[in-house]
Amino acid sequence: SPCVFDRVSRHMDTTLISTDRWTRTARLLLAVAGIILLVVGISKIFNSFDPNVSRIRSTDPIFGIRPPALFLIVGVLECGIGLFVLLSRRIALPSAVLAWFATNLLFYRIGLRWIDGDVPCHCMDGLSALLGLDSATADRIMLGVLFYLLVIGYTTAYLWRPRRPQAGIGITHHARA
Repeated sequence: SPCVFDRVSRHMDTTLISTDRWTRTARLLLAVAGIILLVVGISKIFNSFDPNVSRIRSTDPIFGIRPPALFLIVGVLECGIGLFVLLSRRIALPSAVLAWFATNLLFYRIGLRWIDGDVPCHCMDGLSALLGLDSATADRIMLGVLFYLLVIGYTTAYLWRPRRPQAGIGITHHARA
């Protein structure tokens, strides 16, 4: 007979969605998010070495550092998170990390809009020039990417969150005599 604690532990490991089809779908969506973060991160790293980046502005209005340094830091961070999300065998933790990072990007973008108005973010200028896009179009695409990262991060983090066992499940209560 299995131990009572084994049954409770097994119940705690279950999630809201545990079918193979939904798990494969979540892994695919997270893999796409990881690839996006890798591509964007690599682009920012290359962008940080572009001599034209220095002409954007003297310092970033949010962090107060020069754009090449900011692009390098954020690019490395995006590559690291992208690799983690892409290579992780789990769903809950990479989803939570993705949601956390996307939320930070959202707050950064809100801060930029608040300070600079409608000036597009120049973080993807290198890739947008390579693709033949202007800064405003690249900025709108990146807002769509940010929306995707937020939706996928929060949705998968919510659906694959660990649940607490319900009272009485897996534990046998005996009436006292």
